[in-house]
Amino acid sequence: MQRTAEDLRQLAAEQKIEELRRTIEDLKNGRPGGPGGPGGLLTLPMPIPLPLPEPRTDLELPPPNTGLVRLQMPADAALYVNDKSIKLAPVFWTPSTLEPGKNYFYQFKVTVVRDGEVVTKGKRISIRAGAVVRLAYEDLEEVGIATGAANHGTSRLSTASLAP
Repeated sequence: MQRTAEDLRQLAAEQKIEELRRTIEDLKNGRPGGPGGPGGLLTLPMPIPLPLPEPRTDLELPPPNTGLVRLQMPADAALYVNDKSIKLAPVFWTPSTLEPGKNYFYQFKVTVVRDGEVVTKGKRISIRAGAVVRLAYEDLEEVGIATGAANHGTSRLSTASLAP
């Protein structure tokens, strides 16, 4: 009986090996084979290539002796850098030559009128020569709220002027 069980295992292994040989031969000859498809091979759909994104054209890097701050601010915002009014633009270049390896600090403050109230937000950023910093309105911390649109552009709260 033990010999019969061993003979059956040997026969099953030989059948499996022969099945694998046939499947390999079918694949070499371009005929599908295996579980699931014609001859048993599982057929997967061809992946659809996705279009590549457009190349970015806004990759402007600053010269090595200045810095660049990319701004995302509301269109009606008033922007102040170190308490000086600056024309709102998508980029702010550091106004002076920066020494490589040294940190320079700028205080950004933005005021907007929302529902009749002047909302002031600000953030102190550090920048180095040749660096690009991204600054979005949503990332700024609230500094103060004043009621009445007459206060637009002014704030009772002051920030220390930081020289670069």
